[in-house]
Amino acid sequence: LVIKVFKQLKEKRRKKKEERRKKKEERRKTKEERREMKDDRRKKVDERRKTKEERRKKKEDRRKKKDERRKTKEERRKKKDDR
Repeated sequence: LVIKVFKQLKEKRRKKKEERRKKKEERRKTKEERREMKDDRRKKVDERRKTKEERRKKKEDRRKKKDERRKTKEERRKKKDDR
């Protein structure tokens, strides 16, 4: 009888340990998933920022080119008028 009780206790402890281990594993997994989600979000935001920055830069470059053209045109006109 005593042996039976001890076996039951042992089994109970083993089950508890197993449960704790499972819970721990589950928490770890959810933590990792959250971290991955955060990383993904960060990447998306970075990507968006980069594209925005590129667009802005292109726009700026175009504006500079236009400005340059306009200036050269004005200079030519001025030279012509000076003659």
